[in-house]
Amino acid sequence: MHNILKLEKLSSLSFSYLILFVCILFQHKISYSQSKYIDSLSQLYFSATEIKTKKQILINLCENYRMLPIDKFDKFTNEFENLAIKSNTLEDKLLADLYRSVYFLKVGKGDSCFNRYQKNKDDLPKFASIYPKFLFYIGNYYVKNNQHKEAFDHFYKALKLVEENNDTLYMVYAKAGIGWAHMEMNQMNKAINWFNSTLITTSNFQFQKNYAAIYTNLAACYGALGKYDTARFYCQKALALGIGLNDLVSQANANFILGNLYMVDDQFHDAEMVFMEGYRIHKIIGDPFFIVSDMADIALHFSNTKQFDKGIAMAKEAIEYAVANKLDAKLLICYDALQNNYKEAGQFKLQAECLSIMNSLRDSVYRKTSEHAVAEMNTKYETEIKEKTIQKQQFEISKKNYLLFGGLGFFLLLGVLVFLLYRNHAYQQEKHLQFELIKQQDLSTKAVIEAEENERKRIAADLHDGVGQMLTAVKMNLEGLTDRIMIANPEDKNVYEKVKLLLEESCKEVRNVSHNIMPNALLKSGLGTAIKDFIEKVNNEKLQINLSVTGIHEKLSSSIEIVVYRVIQECVNNVIKHSKADRLDIAIIKDIDGLNVTIEDNGSGFNLSNLSHAKGIGMRNIRTRIEYLKGSLDIDTKPGKGTLIAFNIPIIEE
Repeated sequence: MHNILKLEKLSSLSFSYLILFVCILFQHKISYSQSKYIDSLSQLYFSATEIKTKKQILINLCENYRMLPIDKFDKFTNEFENLAIKSNTLEDKLLADLYRSVYFLKVGKGDSCFNRYQKNKDDLPKFASIYPKFLFYIGNYYVKNNQHKEAFDHFYKALKLVEENNDTLYMVYAKAGIGWAHMEMNQMNKAINWFNSTLITTSNFQFQKNYAAIYTNLAACYGALGKYDTARFYCQKALALGIGLNDLVSQANANFILGNLYMVDDQFHDAEMVFMEGYRIHKIIGDPFFIVSDMADIALHFSNTKQFDKGIAMAKEAIEYAVANKLDAKLLICYDALQNNYKEAGQFKLQAECLSIMNSLRDSVYRKTSEHAVAEMNTKYETEIKEKTIQKQQFEISKKNYLLFGGLGFFLLLGVLVFLLYRNHAYQQEKHLQFELIKQQDLSTKAVIEAEENERKRIAADLHDGVGQMLTAVKMNLEGLTDRIMIANPEDKNVYEKVKLLLEESCKEVRNVSHNIMPNALLKSGLGTAIKDFIEKVNNEKLQINLSVTGIHEKLSSSIEIVVYRVIQECVNNVIKHSKADRLDIAIIKDIDGLNVTIEDNGSGFNLSNLSHAKGIGMRNIRTRIEYLKGSLDIDTKPGKGTLIAFNIPIIEE
């Protein structure tokens, strides 16, 4: 049965590659015409005599740099610099620095690219056609340096400017750049949305040459999400278009995605062939950013195919290459490939050293990248788009006002009628604006809550997968050592048992902290089970907690479950810290009115009027989360009378 299934896989792949072969033949005509176009431009440039003509030809050549070998691109950017010196205009000097910066970016000299930008930072805003292009390529520089917040900032600025100037080509570039940054942050669904938005920006055929890279990125995203058929579809489109347009970058990237798809189908030999082909093309291009990624992927492939010596050597070479080219953002995947080879080779001590380095690198990456800041930036961009729409509507309303009052002198009766109609229209517009503002506030609150929960997930995962794995590795190595060395001295043996016990307690503590931050029960079994698990952990002799859960027979939406869990968690913690209570009753009831929760203790209570002056943010967070779900909150308390907190959250059945 296994062989039949595998045969069906291979048959499906073979049919897909037959389609790809036909596509490549079809694209050959495009490839020939593109090469002919580049050759014609080159000949025209060297035969032209007027500076104006030579400048325009060079602009066309440099804008099509993806179809140029790196040595030719180097040559043409140098020619543009010489031309700018002769013309002695600021615009030509800025263009020369722009294209030279692109060249530096392609060959891994990111600092040189950034220096050109810094040198011209004050002059660039004067030139609406050049400034957003520079912003886009500096965004690329930041992505390659793992500084995603700065990358988003520059991409969004570029997008705003090109939308104002109706520059379709760089609209495509900027949107694709935002998608790429999301992809590098492993936010695949957001990346896919931006790439799809890029594809529908225009239907003009002249922009098709930019779609090969987008298809490649879509294939990578769907592959990362485990949607391999969709990944193959976009990989085939990227390869066909990349070959057709002589786009070496897309060809190389598509080969690596294709190699990973071969790996999914256990076709290791074919995977290695396309990996090496992609590696070869990237070395021709000369961009260290992609070369390091290639070496890490190939090292991981060697790990999966039991070629550990090759994998370890390739991973070490990748690390040296990344350090030499200041590609700190790529060190994490290089060390991951190295630790996988050490693990498969049974060299657990070296694997543990790699895992320790990876934990340090993750901390460094997090300091550079804040998902919360990125979420705020996305919200800011969407808000600006809506504000523009509102401003346009307000302008239209003002225009109608002028027309209205201008006609009042001639058509008094008609003017009164029109005025009444206008007032009604203005009232509807005001309601619409209020609705949009409330909607935007909800989106902003949602972004903050989601960013907070994502951060909890990240910290929990880092504790569980990073520190937890390290402690487990230490425990395994310690046990392995005692298997080889007999401990005769009772005192030494006692020390060993204490160390072992401490390690086991440390593992449990890390696991408990990880589960408290993001409880597995909430993710797997739902709200009722998660609350029960939480209560069992905090229940003790000093505080008796009684929990009642009624009407919850299935999982609720993740947003409701997370909010209710966090609110109850905060309230229970407040009771433990401040109330001096010995009894706490919690009731959760789901009925047709929604979800009703009451939390009542017999503690010391407090003066409710002092709540608005409290310095803590706990109660403020509780109120914000409940209001986000359109719920209501009531608090009943007096000094010495205990405290009752009750809230209701409406549930809309799907």
